[in-house]
Amino acid sequence: MEYNALCDDGYGRGLLSSDLYFNQWLNLTYKEDIVQHERAGPSTPRTEDGISHQDLVHTLHFYCPSILIGWAARHRNWPSPDVVQEVVSLGAFVSPVGVKGSDNEHVEWRMCFNAGENVLVNNLTETQMKLYVLLKMEKKDVLKPRKKEVTSFTVKNIVLWIARSHCFMKEVYFTG
Repeated sequence: MEYNALCDDGYGRGLLSSDLYFNQWLNLTYKEDIVQHERAGPSTPRTEDGISHQDLVHTLHFYCPSILIGWAARHRNWPSPDVVQEVVSLGAFVSPVGVKGSDNEHVEWRMCFNAGENVLVNNLTETQMKLYVLLKMEKKDVLKPRKKEVTSFTVKNIVLWIARSHCFMKEVYFTG
């Protein structure tokens, strides 16, 4: 699959084109009961049997120890060192999507730390999780009709930043 996505950078060097890589996945043939929808960023939305809705993102593992070690070394109140090490051990991925409007969009890739982000979200306290759910509801029901720029990704990262930066104890925020 990756071999078919190679292109020349104009200087005789090979590059893995994000567009060609993504299009390789688009051109796969699926069963009759699978309906593939229009591309949404790095994902290929599809519906199976008219019931099961999925967003498939075809990624490649990305070796980037310096980025993860730098993240792990930051001062933080949360998460615990064990969770930090688990996140680092999961590594990163790149997804085939470039910066919109860039001259090099067709060969740019987006770094993703989804596996680690899932671990962080699963380690939120009950109070932090309630905040996360409330903000997602607010985004969906209030902001989305007017401000499409505020994404679930933005909301998640706001909550993770607050969790890292502030002590979040139930007894501090909820009394009575």
